Amino acid sequence: MRAPIVERHNVSLFESSWRHIKAAEARGQDAAEVWNAFLDEDPYEAVLSINEEGVAKLFVETVGRPPADLSILIGEFFYHLRAALDNAVYDTATHHTRRDPPPSASALEFPIAETEAQFRAAAYKIKPLGHQHRATIEAVQPFRHTGGPKASPFYWINDLARKDRHRALHFVGAYIAHTNPQISVPPGVTAKPLATPTEQSIPLLYDYAEVARWKLTPYTDAISREVEANPDIAIDPEIGEMAEDRPVGVEWLWETFSMRLWFMRIAVDATVGKLEQDCFGHTRSKYVKKPDRR
Repeated sequence: MRAPIVERHNVSLFESSWRHIKAAEARGQDAAEVWNAFLDEDPYEAVLSINEEGVAKLFVETVGRPPADLSILIGEFFYHLRAALDNAVYDTATHHTRRDPPPSASALEFPIAETEAQFRAAAYKIKPLGHQHRATIEAVQPFRHTGGPKASPFYWINDLARKDRHRALHFVGAYIAHTNPQISVPPGVTAKPLATPTEQSIPLLYDYAEVARWKLTPYTDAISREVEANPDIAIDPEIGEMAEDRPVGVEWLWETFSMRLWFMRIAVDATVGKLEQDCFGHTRSKYVKKPDRR
């Protein structure tokens, strides 16, 4: 007969994973508060430039630097999500083997692989788990994602958590999440929208970004004094590696920053919940479908 599992310091199995997920949510909220306080200081300003040919260019320029605390808070967000996954593997092994610590405890880890070969090579990390548990973990692997590995939230959780362990997180500044530029011209003058250059259309704010341009007809120097423009923008924080390496066409990766954090947190919540359900037949996650008991 298998020995009963002894709860660790009165903490039930999977409790540590849920605490890490809750902590990740809190760090995301803290980051939002820090960012909103930064925006209250009006750290960006609009600049309108008109050349002699009547081409008006609207820029957004930085006049303040984002607070360093953002990098720390976002780094902690990814740390807690990665820890929630690793803790879930440990607790699943504890439940399945009825041993605490479980076999090969020091090697246990939630593998995240871009190729099937990498996943098979990491099989020892989840060896004490049951077949259903291993299948649950394989199903969410980046190499299984229909949009490719970089379309998977687990790819980014692993990549950014790993990089943050070795250096400050990759925070580069800001991302123009929304813009609806408007221009006001004097009577008799038309403003025809023009495309911005490809290299300037990337909505990342390092020092400045061009958000719109128009051709004014007719145009004279006197007219320039009567032209006004408003970028009407929403600005989010941004992570450098994610901004530069996310694949086009993957909708969640082009959502607002807060929505991307939410999406990654829910992916971990659902995966921990599925492992918990595999063990006990029920879960605390509201993102896991309850089993059909008919």
